[in-house]
Amino acid sequence: MDTKLFDLNDMVRAGCNDCKGCSDCCRGMGQSILLDPYDIWQLETHLGETFAGLMQEKIELHMEERLILPNLKM
Repeated sequence: MDTKLFDLNDMVRAGCNDCKGCSDCCRGMGQSILLDPYDIWQLETHLGETFAGLMQEKIELHMEERLILPNLKM
């Protein structure tokens, strides 16, 4: 379990009380918003697009600590 405590200057949003569609949790996040596999699945499912289709317009790949991770295009 990660025991780090986050403060207002950290680039994290936690406990958004479920998505209300307001996009507040994605604002002020810097130049990229990293996505996990569940995020990708949700985007594919709700937008009706494949991963390749998402790569064309909505997401890009980013290297973080020698891992290649998807993130939203800003």
